[in-house]
Amino acid sequence: MLDIRNFTYFPDTRDALDQVEQAFGDASANAPTRLSRIGNLVVSIRLSNPLAGDQHPGRGSYDKPTGTYYIAANADYDRWVVPDWHHRTQSYAAAMKDAIGRVAKTRLPEAERTAILGLIDHLEETVSGSPPDNLKPLKPVKLMYSEDSLRPAIAFDVEPPIGLAVSTDAILVLPQNVAAVAASLPKREPESPRPFKLYRRDGEALHYQEAWAHDGELTEHWGVCGHEGDSLLHHYDSLTAGNKIVEAIKRRARQAGFSSLPRSRHRQLVIELPIDGFGAEDDIDVRHKLQTYFDNCLGWLGLGHVDGGSTGSGSMEIFCIVPDVATARIAVLAELPKLKIDNARLYEMK
Repeated sequence: MLDIRNFTYFPDTRDALDQVEQAFGDASANAPTRLSRIGNLVVSIRLSNPLAGDQHPGRGSYDKPTGTYYIAANADYDRWVVPDWHHRTQSYAAAMKDAIGRVAKTRLPEAERTAILGLIDHLEETVSGSPPDNLKPLKPVKLMYSEDSLRPAIAFDVEPPIGLAVSTDAILVLPQNVAAVAASLPKREPESPRPFKLYRRDGEALHYQEAWAHDGELTEHWGVCGHEGDSLLHHYDSLTAGNKIVEAIKRRARQAGFSSLPRSRHRQLVIELPIDGFGAEDDIDVRHKLQTYFDNCLGWLGLGHVDGGSTGSGSMEIFCIVPDVATARIAVLAELPKLKIDNARLYEMK
């Protein structure tokens, strides 16, 4: 069956994307999409702000135990700036077609691919013809400038602007101005060597081996998930030299039996904390600090990373993408007393 579901949201585009995603999901609820080699085909459409940088959807992945194939694609932000339902449904359908076109041929025969593409055309026509009374707008973002960086950082949690200027080191950027501002920013410096993380299961223990670059230094980090492990610092003076170090580390790890763990085999552990109503500005600040804290904590324990959060309806949530839920739960529970938190609820989102 075809399952339209998103795993990656951005606060400035979430409401608008949710609205279209829900409409396509409702329209496809009874669609006959039995597939011969895939039990469940999950298509995830992302809508990211160009100021946040390129968002590569990556390759699809197949989870054999559940028979589920995951594939993602990006919608065109420019088509969503003006609240036009027809343009948005066109963009969403085009992204779905892009995703279906990249499903591995070994998993999706051409006849079935053609049938799904035809179904998407039908869904687009159905959804486009039934616009909602009120279209959700894209939200502005805040660019934060600092002395030590030519390019600003982007902050998503902002109030609707009264004017563009906020302070001497921050500006609010309206959706209709994003393209012009993005074009005016200085080009990014050459990329650092790409980070990687590999895993190996030894009995009950899951081992990790990873490396990442920062400020001309490369950190090699290895150990057993749930433990801080060991690390080694490598210095490099060029991108080429850094890439060679990364490839050497990765090659040794693969020779030792380590391999990548696809996104479909990671799990989502949610840390939930109660708040009053939809929360205040202080609650958002607390959530951001906790996201940073647990992202750092999980990373050094080889247990994944934090993938955003949400605030509202009586609770705030921190979303953790982890390779082992049981071990990650133990690690998070061990940190809560240090933070003087005794009312958190932990659960796996499936």
